[in-house]
Amino acid sequence: MLFKYLSFLHDNYHNMEQEAGVRRRRLFGSQVAQFFFPQRHCLICGKISEETGPCGVCAGELADLHHCEICAAFVAAPGICANCAHNRPLFGQARAAAPYGGSLRDSLLGFKYQEKTWLRRPLAALLAWAYEQHYQDMAFSAVVPIPLAALRYKERGYNQSEMVSGLLAAEFGLNHSPNLLVRVEDTPPLASYDGAQRRLLLKGAFAAQAAAGQTVLLIDDIYTSGATFNTCSEVLLAAGAKAVYGLTIAAYDNRGEKKEDRS
Repeated sequence: MLFKYLSFLHDNYHNMEQEAGVRRRRLFGSQVAQFFFPQRHCLICGKISEETGPCGVCAGELADLHHCEICAAFVAAPGICANCAHNRPLFGQARAAAPYGGSLRDSLLGFKYQEKTWLRRPLAALLAWAYEQHYQDMAFSAVVPIPLAALRYKERGYNQSEMVSGLLAAEFGLNHSPNLLVRVEDTPPLASYDGAQRRLLLKGAFAAQAAAGQTVLLIDDIYTSGATFNTCSEVLLAAGAKAVYGLTIAAYDNRGEKKEDRS
């Protein structure tokens, strides 16, 4: 009886090992496929697409959306959002490719927190599409990613904003300057803080190299309250920059927000 029981355990364990091996091989195969053959579906709707940015349908819908005249927020009608009306930003303008949500949200979270760095190319393609929509005629002297806090960089191993900004700069022949702006103080994750609290937490967190006369394009993954862009703009302008603009992959959709500061 004991022999039969031990034999059952052995066979069951062997089967479990085989199944686990199959799962590991499938996962490895999926990762290899993703590395050599990056996804070819629209990051906005998730449908199969041969476009490098948003699919044709999503591109048309995104082009019809309204930005705040100053910041990257998506608003219900043309004009200045409540946040910019109350706290006029120091940057000249900020824009985003798409509202934050759905398939794009999943891609950004995977890229940022789950080491899905192969997503840098499709996300950079979406950023490039937004650049063509909003800044094609601008003459930027430096493309600058928002620097990551030292502790967070050590934990993550990469700066997602620097990855996509480098690809964007290469695509349009722009000067990529990741060292023009540095993070000199760590801050806690800002997701749970409102705009005013973020501004206080970020005060003194950044420093800039000499930027005399430069027109700077700041790059980040997500635009929320604008506190990060505004703080970085203040530092760059103090270092001599002529003007600062911003571009992100996504921005929170504020078309239904009440007239108050965004979180």
